[in-house]
Amino acid sequence: MKRKIIFCLFLFSVSFKAQQNFFNVASSDITQSGKIFFQQQFNFSKKDLVSNTTINYGLGNNFEIGLNYLGLTLDEYKKMKFNAEEEPYNPFLTINGQKKFEINDKFSVALGTLLGITTTKPSKAGYLVFSNFIYNNEEHHLKCVFGLYHASNSFLGKETRNFWNDEGIREIGFQIGVEKKIYKNLLFQADLISGQH
Repeated sequence: MKRKIIFCLFLFSVSFKAQQNFFNVASSDITQSGKIFFQQQFNFSKKDLVSNTTINYGLGNNFEIGLNYLGLTLDEYKKMKFNAEEEPYNPFLTINGQKKFEINDKFSVALGTLLGITTTKPSKAGYLVFSNFIYNNEEHHLKCVFGLYHASNSFLGKETRNFWNDEGIREIGFQIGVEKKIYKNLLFQADLISGQH
């Protein structure tokens, strides 16, 4: 009981001002230096519930590192699913890192990665790397992100990452995200990540 109370106090001491992805696509917002960022996402369907957890620490200089626990799935029978037989495997415990380079007050570029192993027996390794081009116009409350990504089959599966099945091209996908302030704290968000995974 004492551990649960300490954990809850820790969570409430963390600043919850933003999210670091739209839905699936990284927004490339970087955790401030010396600050901790925590994000919990649940995806519901008729057959299961999937949990994705992220915690990041800002190192300064537009750089952050962190940990993720991704793809933890509770099936319709309330049993945890651990998949080490068929790609994509899950769940994954990963380290993450992201660095953003400011071009000017509206444009920047970010490079990021997730690298880790499954918590299955036997464990499987996997990764995802991405690069995002970010346009952020604070005057018009508009943010747009366009990027490319590459991931191992163990992480996302064997399907194409785009619309083609040609070797070499099929491994590269693209991602787009947009955020527009509508009124006060009301935001419109949308994203698209290419591929069949």
